[in-house]
Amino acid sequence: MFNKKIAIIASLVIVFFSLIAAFFYLRSPKSVLPKLNRIETKKEVKIDTEYLKAQAVKNISDCLSTVNYYVCLPKFIEKVADCDLISSTTVRNNCLDNFKAIEVVKNAEVANCKDLSKRNQPGCYDTIFTGYENIEKCDNLNATDGKDRCYDLINYRQSIAKLNPTQCGLIKNAILRKNCLDTISNLPPDQDADGLDDSLELSLGLDPFNKDTDKDGLSDFDEIKKYKTNPLKRDTDGDGLSDKNEIYIGANPLKKDTDGDGFGDGDEVSKGYNPCGGGKMGSPEKSKLECQKYFK
Repeated sequence: MFNKKIAIIASLVIVFFSLIAAFFYLRSPKSVLPKLNRIETKKEVKIDTEYLKAQAVKNISDCLSTVNYYVCLPKFIEKVADCDLISSTTVRNNCLDNFKAIEVVKNAEVANCKDLSKRNQPGCYDTIFTGYENIEKCDNLNATDGKDRCYDLINYRQSIAKLNPTQCGLIKNAILRKNCLDTISNLPPDQDADGLDDSLELSLGLDPFNKDTDKDGLSDFDEIKKYKTNPLKRDTDGDGLSDKNEIYIGANPLKKDTDGDGFGDGDEVSKGYNPCGGGKMGSPEKSKLECQKYFK
């Protein structure tokens, strides 16, 4: 009888500890994680559904009733009067502020950027200052007109254009300054892939982001290495013919009067005469053959 009681008590103790172990297992992160994952998945599906719902609405009322009304609102707001259709005071004010920002930017009224909402002020300043070509224009601004931002944006733009990390240091805004330095440090050595290192192009006053700085149809590389023409001038010898056109017909782009007959190449070609000898201008191929003797 005594042994039977011992066996019963032992069984109860085992059951008790098993229940405790099961309780702590269920409370452990391992058991809770799948539950949380299921909740997050449902949340993501809900967000995707709301986004698609906002895209599909047919009128402004349905748009404003969706969670993601900002997705569909631009489809129905074409003029400032349309903002009055919005019942929500906050959304309506944002709508009016957007139209006000458009007018301020359109008229480059930088002094009025500060009257916009904080949401639209940065974009207003940045858009207007993008049109400023030199930093001197910032000197006439007041501190309330975004003067520091003006200096920062122009220093940023000039730093990138000149690949000058030192000028990045003049930028007061820490985020913009870091972006400037990171951009320059991550650029390849030949931005425009014209065969000339950026450092060389900058030292010569060339545009490291443009293969053909003077836009004459010849790459900077060819002008410097092949033809010895000036990559900063469309017409190196100033005879009225672009470097590319002179090379095309075989004339000398470094000499105003290739054949030395007293008439400039530009004048001869404009009148239909051969810049490399007597007579009328023939085909480019024939002209090239006739011009070869003047390069010896």
